[in-house]
Amino acid sequence: MSKALAAVADTVIFCGLSASPPDTDEVAGLVNAIHAGALTAQVGIAGRDENNPLAGLLAASTAGRATFLDARELLRLRGHLASRFALTRDAWDKLCV
Repeated sequence: MSKALAAVADTVIFCGLSASPPDTDEVAGLVNAIHAGALTAQVGIAGRDENNPLAGLLAASTAGRATFLDARELLRLRGHLASRFALTRDAWDKLCV
């Protein structure tokens, strides 16, 4: 089900996922299911997660445009999403709690 959802999603956000063994193959399947036009983002801890196995999978995928966001700066996520999707301010406030 996760692969099917990733394949049709306009935005895929990975949070708290490293793709380390034994989960590497499963996460690679999710990453490879993301269509080329989707916005992808990895949320993690700066200094630790930017170069984890998930980051490598995202960089090598057809989506290949992953944005890394430090978990302490999640407000930046709103800006990344707003650049791609037109919603009212009220709608954004509900999405980005």
